[in-house]
Amino acid sequence: MRNSARRGLSAAGACLAASLLVAGCSSTRGSGSNTTGDQPTSESSTAVPEPAAAASAAHACALITEEEASTALGSDPGPGTETASYNATSCVFGQYPQMITVNLVPTAGRTGYDRLHKPPTVGTLVEISGIGDAAFAVLNAPVATVEFLHGDAVVAIVVVADGSQDRAVALASAAAGRL
Repeated sequence: MRNSARRGLSAAGACLAASLLVAGCSSTRGSGSNTTGDQPTSESSTAVPEPAAAASAAHACALITEEEASTALGSDPGPGTETASYNATSCVFGQYPQMITVNLVPTAGRTGYDRLHKPPTVGTLVEISGIGDAAFAVLNAPVATVEFLHGDAVVAIVVVADGSQDRAVALASAAAGRL
């Protein structure tokens, strides 16, 4: 069981790495979004308050609430902690062995989504309808990941608990509603 949990975490880490890699690639396009002239910071981490409105949804921690994370995990994981890398953000609720990670790359677009949408080396890929413009899940207990495209944004919700697709889908639906 421990080895499968580690493989599941490896899959979750691979999803995060892929999301951040897509972000790093898209940030080199010269989009001109950096209006201050400062170089982007490579990484920062802060606790982020609950989401208030769609305008704040440019950050991963604004996509799901602590209450939603608590419902999905069955206990309060505490507030999400956000990390930023270029134009991508990641938010972690809780810690292993029960945690949720939300990854947001706001400018990855269809190309970024298509890079992630391929048969996994571990687990099962399942197409999902009704979330964003396109969505799929990768299931590898105890990890369930839902990745979706909404406009130009690519979001990955990784739930490390019991591999329940339903929990990850519920969180992805809430996140899509806030974009």
